[in-house]
Amino acid sequence: MSYVSPKYRVLLKLSGEILKGESSSFFDLNYINNLCADIQDIYNKGVQVAIVVGGGNIFRGADGCSSGIDRRVSDNVGILSTVINSLIVKDCLTNIGLKSSVKSSIPVGSMCDLYNSSETLELMDRGIIPIFAAGIANPYFTTDTTSVIRALEMKCNILLKATKVDGVYTSDPGSCNDAKHFSRVSYSNILLNNFQIMDMTSIILSKDNKLPILVFRVCNNSFLRVLCGKLKCTYIK
Repeated sequence: MSYVSPKYRVLLKLSGEILKGESSSFFDLNYINNLCADIQDIYNKGVQVAIVVGGGNIFRGADGCSSGIDRRVSDNVGILSTVINSLIVKDCLTNIGLKSSVKSSIPVGSMCDLYNSSETLELMDRGIIPIFAAGIANPYFTTDTTSVIRALEMKCNILLKATKVDGVYTSDPGSCNDAKHFSRVSYSNILLNNFQIMDMTSIILSKDNKLPILVFRVCNNSFLRVLCGKLKCTYIK
């Protein structure tokens, strides 16, 4: 099934780890430029795009907690990491001629605008790509949950969850040879079996609001291919 059509609106969730590419540093700018070129491919088809970027390549709140940092402090550092990543993605989009705007849930001076849902909807109608930074400005919530909330607020048709695995499996395919891949799976099945593809809060929100999700592995032209139904993925609905 193809989801590519003018005015079709998607929320693209990019994990912070993806921005590293194959690099051992925080960022691989060549890789990020390739991601932005892939975004341009679907944008040029008339698909309206919004983006949420994680911060795990810089700092993960959960890792900070395991090291003894207070949960609130750790999550707040992770929130700031998403601002850094969002600014870098914006710059790469600008370099290829795409207009974008970083919308932060927390005030960060002149670096980006404070998020306002009505204003951001107007931006999307004008073809400007919003990049949502700083989560929902609260600890204890992941950027997966942020992605669902922003997708709903922006009236998106679908959430694209870009990862390093090609969908949802019964267990970790990297360590279990008999892990079964789902081409389609229900929200309820994910909740019942505690499949760790997204946090449970985000799955419950998606279920309650009937927001479909495509989970797929990032590769060449993966955004266009998954929307055209030509890439292995998992459809959650």
